[in-house]
Amino acid sequence: MPRESIQFPDEHAMARVLNRSRGTVPEVILRLAWDLGLSRDEICQLKWSRISFEEKAAILPDRRIPLEAEICRCLLNRREKYAGESEYVVISDRLHRQMYPESVSRIARTALDTESLLTNIRLIDLRYGFILRQIKEHGWPYASRVSGIQAPT
Repeated sequence: MPRESIQFPDEHAMARVLNRSRGTVPEVILRLAWDLGLSRDEICQLKWSRISFEEKAAILPDRRIPLEAEICRCLLNRREKYAGESEYVVISDRLHRQMYPESVSRIARTALDTESLLTNIRLIDLRYGFILRQIKEHGWPYASRVSGIQAPT
């Protein structure tokens, strides 16, 4: 079985998609993958109890990820909009319950397809983009700590 190649998203195209999707489920999903490096399963399973606005961090079982201003704004807006309707961060706007992984992928795909530079980008590529940015900005040890990825020895 051939291995799929990693594709790194264009940062300007991502910024345009995120601006267009402001205040919507696609923004939340894309920001969780792009700004926090969460996998699709982590996005689906993320609970409000794991988000600390006081500490400005997402506290996952295997790592702690700092929350930058835009993801904080996005999550605060989401929390205010649904005011305790669910323990999960990503819920269906229509059904108000936890989303299935397939729905998360479909929503992300639809939003990414609005930019020609992102049509072949997958959610996992957004995670890889996060990791690469962390390596460039802070070095491998930090990237490993916030992404949960360990380099083979």
